[in-house]
Amino acid sequence: MRQDTEEEYTVECSGRIILECKGCGENTILLGLEKDWISERRDFTCGCGQRLTLGDRADEEVLSVRRLLRGTVRPAGEVAEDYQ
Repeated sequence: MRQDTEEEYTVECSGRIILECKGCGENTILLGLEKDWISERRDFTCGCGQRLTLGDRADEEVLSVRRLLRGTVRPAGEVAEDYQ
């Protein structure tokens, strides 16, 4: 009788680089170290077609604040559904 065993493999991420498109504001996340990407390729393309390089890094602190504020800041006069 043959047993099919499924093995699970994981790879730890050694780092990440977030590139921010100045055209549409979308982020592209590269997993790994900068030296790995420099040796592989230097140009990336955003979904909108804009050319990105490692020089287009997003400020991770700014991204964290944006994530925290997402959905909590509303235009004046707009009331959240929970408080109506």
